[in-house]
Amino acid sequence: KVAALAGVVRTAQFMHRYTSELSSRDERLQNLQRAWWEKYMGNPKQKKEAEDMRQAFEYYSLLGWKGEDAVTDDRLQRLLKRTSELKQAQEKARDKAKGAGAQTAGHALPSEPLVDWSLPPWVQDGLQQLQEAHGPPANEDAAATPAKRMSGPKDNNYLDYTVDLLARARWDELSRAETWSGPMLQLGLYRMIRTQRFIDFTEKNIQAKEQKMRETYESLKPKSRVLSKEQVDGFYERLLEDAAKRNETKMKLVQEKLHKEHHIVGSSNMFKKHK
Repeated sequence: KVAALAGVVRTAQFMHRYTSELSSRDERLQNLQRAWWEKYMGNPKQKKEAEDMRQAFEYYSLLGWKGEDAVTDDRLQRLLKRTSELKQAQEKARDKAKGAGAQTAGHALPSEPLVDWSLPPWVQDGLQQLQEAHGPPANEDAAATPAKRMSGPKDNNYLDYTVDLLARARWDELSRAETWSGPMLQLGLYRMIRTQRFIDFTEKNIQAKEQKMRETYESLKPKSRVLSKEQVDGFYERLLEDAAKRNETKMKLVQEKLHKEHHIVGSSNMFKKHK
């Protein structure tokens, strides 16, 4: 009886902590995302082309493009060609998986490379050579520079990482980017990359919080069963409902950030001239 009572107390304590956690989680997540946005996206009320351009050149340097003169229209267009090739390969892989009855969620794709970049014309575009010659070494600390601290590939292959990020953009966004040139292309393409990195940041943050909550629950579960099946089923039902609400909140926040990013582009003097 004492053990059963102790189990009930531990479960009640967990439920109280769990309820408190739910009430404050959304607010903490919004504050975290707001801080991230202000740091990496800038204040949408200010036209920060100069700061964004500085961040763009800092990011492009991770591809081995050292200096502003190295970020040319030709190289950016080659990057877009790789992106289109990968996006087409991803869509074919998803269609093939669906035809075979497999389930593909989000960006779930086969683990093997979908495009062999060692074959022509990709081996001849010079981008991989720049990455290997002037990009960060594969064994360098991933948090060594501000541009990399947010997130990045474990092997420091920023060429493949960037192409994968851009391939998540819509076809109409990629087609529009192909018509840009000069500073507009440099800045616009970087903002597309930055938006996809933000979405990655949001998804990973929520996944980490959910994993922590599951681990906390498992650690508080009594060794002997003291809850009825109805109580356990009710708890998991509430847990699933909460997960659905968090996912809805996440998508709402992502849409708000995308809207702000489009607002930045719309209010930019640089982009107004090219409408």
